[in-house]
Amino acid sequence: MRHFPVTKKDFSSNSAAHEILSLSGMLDIEGYRQRQHLPPNIDPVAHYLDYGWKEGIEPCDDFQGSFLHPYYTASGLNDAPVITWLNLLSHAGRRPPKAQEEALLRAEQIRNSPFFDATYYAKRLPSDIDPAIHYVVAGELLGYKPSDSFDPDFYMALYDDIGSNGLSPLQHYITYGQHEGRRTRSAADRLVFPQIEADGRPAIVVVLHEASRTGAPLLGWAVAQGLREKYNIVSLLMRGGALEAHFGEISKVIIGPLVWEEWSEIELTRIAQRISHLYRPLYVIANSIETRLAVPAFAKFGIPSVALVHEFASYTRPIEKMRDVFDWASHIIFPANIVQRASFASFPSLAYRRGVHVLAQGPVPLPSNLSTDHSISEKSKSQLALEKSIYEAKSRGEFLVVGLGTIQLRKGVDLFIAAAAAVKLLMPELPVRFLFVGEGYNPRDDWSYSVYLAEQIIQSNLQDYLEILEPVANLEPIYESMDLFFMSSRLDPQPNVGIDAVTRGIPTVCFAGACGTAEILAKDPVTDLLVVPHLNAHLAGEAIMKVAKDPSLLKIVRERTKEVGSISYNMRTYVDRIDDWGVEASRALRTGRIDSSFDHSSIDPELALPPGVNVPGAFGLERCVEHQWAVVGLSPDQVSNPYFRRPYPGFHPQAYAQAYFDDCVVEGHNPFAHWLRSGKPLGPWSRKVFSPQASASFSHGSLRILLHGHFFYTDSAPDLLRRLSVNKAVCDLILTTDTDDKAQRLLRLTSSYPGHVEVRVMPNSGRDIGPLITGLREELSSSTYDLIGHVHGKHSAGIDTAMGRVWRDFIWDNLIGGGAPMLDVAITAFGENLDLGLLIPEDPHLVGWDSNRSIAKELADKMHISEPLPDFFDFPLGTMFWARPEALKPLVALGLSWEDYPSEPLPDDGTLLHAIERLIPFSVRKSGFEIGGLRMPGSTW
Repeated sequence: MRHFPVTKKDFSSNSAAHEILSLSGMLDIEGYRQRQHLPPNIDPVAHYLDYGWKEGIEPCDDFQGSFLHPYYTASGLNDAPVITWLNLLSHAGRRPPKAQEEALLRAEQIRNSPFFDATYYAKRLPSDIDPAIHYVVAGELLGYKPSDSFDPDFYMALYDDIGSNGLSPLQHYITYGQHEGRRTRSAADRLVFPQIEADGRPAIVVVLHEASRTGAPLLGWAVAQGLREKYNIVSLLMRGGALEAHFGEISKVIIGPLVWEEWSEIELTRIAQRISHLYRPLYVIANSIETRLAVPAFAKFGIPSVALVHEFASYTRPIEKMRDVFDWASHIIFPANIVQRASFASFPSLAYRRGVHVLAQGPVPLPSNLSTDHSISEKSKSQLALEKSIYEAKSRGEFLVVGLGTIQLRKGVDLFIAAAAAVKLLMPELPVRFLFVGEGYNPRDDWSYSVYLAEQIIQSNLQDYLEILEPVANLEPIYESMDLFFMSSRLDPQPNVGIDAVTRGIPTVCFAGACGTAEILAKDPVTDLLVVPHLNAHLAGEAIMKVAKDPSLLKIVRERTKEVGSISYNMRTYVDRIDDWGVEASRALRTGRIDSSFDHSSIDPELALPPGVNVPGAFGLERCVEHQWAVVGLSPDQVSNPYFRRPYPGFHPQAYAQAYFDDCVVEGHNPFAHWLRSGKPLGPWSRKVFSPQASASFSHGSLRILLHGHFFYTDSAPDLLRRLSVNKAVCDLILTTDTDDKAQRLLRLTSSYPGHVEVRVMPNSGRDIGPLITGLREELSSSTYDLIGHVHGKHSAGIDTAMGRVWRDFIWDNLIGGGAPMLDVAITAFGENLDLGLLIPEDPHLVGWDSNRSIAKELADKMHISEPLPDFFDFPLGTMFWARPEALKPLVALGLSWEDYPSEPLPDDGTLLHAIERLIPFSVRKSGFEIGGLRMPGSTW
């Protein structure tokens, strides 16, 4: 039967399938036309899609759609078989079988594998469909599991080398993976997720990096204990330990522990998805930077996190792992200012981010039956040894100085010993006994630290003066007996033992800048005597002597220490503030929700997401924009957060939110959603953006155009010439450099350029801005040109070379061309918009003043700019743009000479040049012009 239903002219149905098949080469168009005897006016592609495949006609010789079709339809894939095949190829990234022989061969390779369970798999299929054939033809590509013990999607995600070899995940595992010890299914499939009986209370998640009997896990247990009456606690244990059963007692659900191999972004995302779906938690408490993987994982499902960061950035390695928390947690709580300052030093923008707090915890109550744990009860000999040492010291009337902590360099055990040696040396008659209690002292086997401590004790003649004892389950006898606690730590955020000591009124000697305890004690004029200069063991010994030899002073210090502790350390306050911030973060995300019914298509994924990051599945593009706004808000200078980006061309969310402060900041509405719902009101937060249009005609008019390019490095000049060549317009070129040799090279490179070219040698001053504003002052001041563009090829000193090249490529793609004739677009925009004074690339990054505001204010005053400099604005990043010369006159009128520019080497920020870069849009507005953007779709960096 012949059908001649559709001509090329009137074809309109199923256009996506038509385009896919036309571009794929899977349809032998001329062969199909001849075999079907189609007249010239009939479209073979349309004919095949509407009629051919339904009659069993194959698109080409090596494709058997009639064989594949029943297996496709068994999964609800009812398009033409070749379209389904192409869609599966595109979706999965590996080639499905095209014909019966290949499908049967692949099916036989897996049919008898223990990882393919035909009965399990067949439950989803019609009875007449062979399970193994269906799996290789379509099932695996759709993510179907061949058995309960193998997850192809997980296997592909976990091992990114699989996709490059073209093998199916199951085939790869059978052939290679099982011999290499690769994992076959996610922890989310192994773990148990019990149902929670509805009782009217919402759930929250407490994530612990481990359940050991150490500071952070004990604090996590205390926080969960403090919230269990209000919430159903879901505890996620990333590693096990002595506290597992105790978390089970206070949690509605306990998930885990995980094993080390399961600590990955992929695993945590799947676990977070299950928890989010089953329990709908209000928020997450991420206890310790080691839970970092959980924070972005829960964010993907709209669950905000409150992160308790106990670790110093100075000893956290790799330090970049902290960024998962700093970029995604809605609130970050540091236990002490020194911990916060360490993170600020490594992540400067964090100092300007909202939701960053310093709050010390209170005393941590231990689980009532903790001492019965098998791992602790075995240490009863240690308890007896401790009690014996305490008894002997007290019976001799000795002043008991105690240190607590693991035997490691960070705890400063060597400093503890040095302070003891100082006391003995300075006042040998003073009856003092030093005890350090902690795990890990083993001079026989520990050559990294213990062996040196043992030698230090001997060389200091402290064998009868100081003792290091094994840890004990019950610390109460120590607290009851010690006269003074010496916290000798080099770095300790806000240790629980310090809190316990201070709140009991035990004088606590510690080092300034080494622990949060020192910050608390230094605020009071009495307890300040307990805080000695950083790591000065000799002065620590003197402080100990001062208290030990004066009973009246000891009494005063005890009383005042207890008062200071009761004021500074309150666990109820700590828990309540965590909850307040968690509830606030949850409310902010709900209020800031973007209505995906009409907003999704407005978000530009290439602007909103970093390069290489796919549009998140369950996360959703909207969710990413929502969450990052909830995290960052009006925090300035957040460009270091790679996920806080421009969601839409020409729109600055922070500038808009500041203008609509009550709605977007006080009420928490997402500024992008608010802007859309308000009809995209015009203002300094938005600008018109020009992109290439297929139907648009290029309008050169009579505009006289100059492009200035400064090339300290000439290696990128050929690329600029290549990009210019994709445009119809031919502009004049003035190229500047700093030496005659470079000038000669530029002349040779431009010898065949079709337009006018000048190459000028200028002083190496002012980088690219000096040659523009000072070197081209005449061109900028005269009426010779209607438009002037400015680009440069200098490498970026502040970022790595590869990234600098990516950035320059992005700017040139949008300003000059590459994939599209953007110079033509720019000229047309200026010709049709007489109020347009400046065109800048639509950069996805939201960069602010950084360290340049004060310099910019001085220059703005000289430029007679009366408008206040706003907190948030856009400017041509990299100082590359197109402009009318009149729009730059306020800058040119500064009359900058070569001597005014700072000399090299220049810092990365905070110079005259960085200020000028940011003042360009203010010069344009001062001159009465508007600013626009240039956007080549698909470009990003």
